[in-house]
Amino acid sequence: MGIRTPTASKRRAGIVAVDVPDIDSLIERLLVDDFEAGAELGRLRIDVHAYNSEGEIDRLLEALKTRL
Repeated sequence: MGIRTPTASKRRAGIVAVDVPDIDSLIERLLVDDFEAGAELGRLRIDVHAYNSEGEIDRLLEALKTRL
């Protein structure tokens, strides 16, 4: 898994783009667990600004760990 989001603070946004294997299958599994997920340019797009709490972000990260 490789994160493709720019690291320079002036180029950051609330969107994270990640290279993952079998992106379609991963997105299907995340949607089943009530996560909003999508693909853009062949990468998993995570809109972390859409999550309202640290707990929700932690839940998403844990879900990704168990599904990759």
